[in-house]
Amino acid sequence: SILFTALLFFAGCGENSKNEPVTDNASQNEYAFDSTALKTETAENPNQSFFLRYKLNKGEKVRYRVTSIMENKQHIVADTVMDQNVKQTVVYLLDVEPIDVDADSVTEIKMTIKSIKVNAMANQEAFSFETSTTKDTAEIKKFAEYAALANNPFSLRLSKLGEVLEVFRADKIVNQYLQIKGYADSLNADDKVAVRSQIITTGLKPVLTQIFRELPQKMVAKDSVWSFAQPSSRLLVFQIDATTVYKITGLEKLDADIIAVFDASLKTKVEGKTKYSERGVDYDFKKPVTTATGKVYFDVSNGMILKSKTDISILMSNTMEMNSPKGRMNGSQTENQKIIYIVEKL
Repeated sequence: SILFTALLFFAGCGENSKNEPVTDNASQNEYAFDSTALKTETAENPNQSFFLRYKLNKGEKVRYRVTSIMENKQHIVADTVMDQNVKQTVVYLLDVEPIDVDADSVTEIKMTIKSIKVNAMANQEAFSFETSTTKDTAEIKKFAEYAALANNPFSLRLSKLGEVLEVFRADKIVNQYLQIKGYADSLNADDKVAVRSQIITTGLKPVLTQIFRELPQKMVAKDSVWSFAQPSSRLLVFQIDATTVYKITGLEKLDADIIAVFDASLKTKVEGKTKYSERGVDYDFKKPVTTATGKVYFDVSNGMILKSKTDISILMSNTMEMNSPKGRMNGSQTENQKIIYIVEKL
C-alpha cells in the first residue's frame, strides 16, 4: 500500500464511537476490545493544576490490549477498472514490566507481546491467524511479522514524559522472523541490521506509541494545550510535516484515582511538486488529505494510560498518462486508508 508508511507516521497522534469487538466464541473474550468511553465521575476540583508523568513502578507488571483496525480501499482505472478492498483487525495482548528506574527517572521496561490475533478480509476472501493456536507452517510463514513478535521479550527505555528513548534486545524477534522466512543463513550483517530496523519501525513502534504518549514538561489544567512536532516524512513526491496537538478537556475521577482526559488532533503541512514522470508515465498527484483525532484517558494518580482511541485517515489520488499500442492512454488511482487504534489497560 502506498499509504502504509504514512499511517505509521501519523499513528502517534492519539473518539468515543463504538466498534464491534472481535468475538469468535466465549474463549476469545481476551481479544474482545471495547472502544466505549470510561465511566468516570467529575473530580472534586476539576480546575486544579497537575503534572502528567509516567510513574511505572519497578516489578509491577501491567497488561494492555492494543487493537488496530485498518481498512484500505483502492479504485484504479486504466485499460480496465479494478477495485481492491482490504480490512484487517489485529489484537495484541502485551505485558509491560518495569525493570529499573535510574536517577533521571528513565525506566527500563521489559516488553512481552504474549499473543496476537489477526482477522482479515481481502476482496471477499477471509484470513485469520493466532500466534498461540496456529500450527500450520505455511500460515505461520504468511504471518511471520506477527509470529515473530509473540513471546520474544524486548526492552525499551522510557522517560517520565513518555518519550521512548531506545528499543533494544530485539534480537530474538529478528532471529525468529528470519528463521520463519528462511533467511537465517542467507543474509549478511548489514541486511540483518536493516531487517531489525524495519521490525522496530513498523512492527513495534506503532504499538508502543499508543501506550506511551509524549507528555508536556509544564504543569497543566483543564483547557491546557501542548504540541509535539513529528519528524518529517516522505510520501511519494510529497514531504509531510506533522504536529500532534493535545488539549485537556477535563479532570475526572475513577474510583479513588484522578484521570486526565485529553483530545488529540493533527496539523499537517504537505509540500512537493504534484507532477512526476518515470519510465514514460506522466503522473499528476493531488496532495494527500489527512485527518487524525483521538481521546486519551491518563491516570494521573498512577502515571499511565488507562484507555485511548485514535482515528486516522489518509486519502490520496493521482492521474496518469502513458503510451500504449493504441496511443496515449489515461488512467487514475484513488486510495483511501483508515486506521483505528484502541488501547485498554486490563
